[in-house]
Amino acid sequence: MFFSIGYTRYETDHIPLRLLILGIDYLQEPVSRPYGIPIWQCFQVSEGTAILKISDKQYQINKGDGFIIPSHIPHEYHAQSDLLRMNLIGFDGNCLTVLAQDLGISNPGAYHFAESSFFLHTTAKFEKLLCTGSPDLQHVGLNQKLIASKQLYSFLLDLSENISLLKASAPEGSHPISQQIAVYLEDHYNEDISLEQLSASLGYSREYICSIFRRDMKKTIITHLTEIRIAHARVELLSNSDKKIAEIASDCGFASPSYFGRKFKEYNHITPEQYRIRKMIR
Repeated sequence: MFFSIGYTRYETDHIPLRLLILGIDYLQEPVSRPYGIPIWQCFQVSEGTAILKISDKQYQINKGDGFIIPSHIPHEYHAQSDLLRMNLIGFDGNCLTVLAQDLGISNPGAYHFAESSFFLHTTAKFEKLLCTGSPDLQHVGLNQKLIASKQLYSFLLDLSENISLLKASAPEGSHPISQQIAVYLEDHYNEDISLEQLSASLGYSREYICSIFRRDMKKTIITHLTEIRIAHARVELLSNSDKKIAEIASDCGFASPSYFGRKFKEYNHITPEQYRIRKMIR
């Protein structure tokens, strides 16, 4: 199901956030937009697996996860599996750039949703609103558009609390070893991983795999592993609000709660406790 909503010049000037496109369980064809498009888009994969490419970064998006593409950002995405269905919300607005920056959702990329049903509930609310009244969505009433604007604002607030940035996989064309390492780290991030163990499993020296990975990813293997662990920790802090910080640290592969706290603050500029409280009360 796919909806497209039209706006008059007056509505464009006076409605701060505008819902333009709504897709529900939409059968997605391959997309390549070297110049982007003039609206923001937020997706969630409902079936299959997607490959997203933005600039020199590539992401694998599994079922339940999604991605955000701001306006005019070059991008392409396609199915990795035989079938790709997605939920989609397309929008714009005069206040959007500042709002997105304040909420921490202004960067394009792939995201994990702490609550996988969150996105579907939002699209269902929009669908119910748009299907009330005229079936011609080019003539949706002003009152419906104003309500949609309020719902879109609530959606963006909730979005900032429900997502955690996923890390890019090894860039296309990178060495197979870099790709193997990236997959291994994502699959085993919660385990005790050493460079010696990793090099032995790959059959190459520690110096060689570190050199190849740094060349392709522009960072060290340990840095990439830490980023993956921090990303999963952010999700855990929000989706398991009763779980103790020390337990989350252990579940995400950190050797101690103190080291976890130090690295988390390094990446997020606040402690895990502060992050959890700030997100919960926003």
